[in-house]
Amino acid sequence: MAARSAIVIALVAAALLLESLIAPQPSPTLKLPGVGSLVSGSGWTPYYAYQPKEGYVYLQQWRLIDSKGDEAQLYVGITYRMTSALRWTGEAGYQAEGYVLDSKYPRRLIDKPASDPDVDSAVVRHYTDEEFLSYELVGPNGPSALSEESIPGIVLALATTRGSPYYVVRVSVPGNRPTGPGDALLAAVTKNLMTLS
Repeated sequence: MAARSAIVIALVAAALLLESLIAPQPSPTLKLPGVGSLVSGSGWTPYYAYQPKEGYVYLQQWRLIDSKGDEAQLYVGITYRMTSALRWTGEAGYQAEGYVLDSKYPRRLIDKPASDPDVDSAVVRHYTDEEFLSYELVGPNGPSALSEESIPGIVLALATTRGSPYYVVRVSVPGNRPTGPGDALLAAVTKNLMTLS
C-alpha cells in the first residue's frame, strides 16, 4: 500500500512539473455550455440556477427536477489546467458547509456504457440531512473517476491534450440512494460534455 501511494504521489508531482515546464499558453475564457445542452436527453429540468463562482475551477450549480418529482443538484466546473481539476473532490464543498463524509467508494453507473470507467460516489451527512453524491472528471480523453487508479491516464492526457477543457461534474440527490435517479442525469451530462467539447 505504501509503494502504491508513493507511485501516485510521484505521478502527481510529475504532472505538476510537466504542466509547469510546458510553455504557458493564454488561458481561454472559461465558459460552460448552457444548462439545456448539459441535461439534454436526461429527463431533468432545471428550475433554479446558483450564481457562477470563479476560483481554480469556474463552476455553476443548478437545482433540477424530473417527471417523477425527484430533485437533484448538478454542479459543473471547467478548467484548462489539469492540476486544477485534480485538486477538486466532489465532497469538499459539502464538507466546507459542515457536512461529514460518511462513506466514499467507486461504483458503476447503471445508465453508462460498460466501457466507461467507474464514478466516485460519497454519502455526506449534516444533522438529519443526507446527500448521495456521484462525480467524475470529464477530460479530452473521456470520463474518469478522481481516484488513484485514474491518475496515470490523467497524466498521459496532460502530455497529449494541451488547451483542452477539463470538466468536473457532480450530481447530488437527497438520501442514500446509490442506484437512484441521479445516475441518468450524470450519464447524460457526461455524454453531452463529450459531444460538446
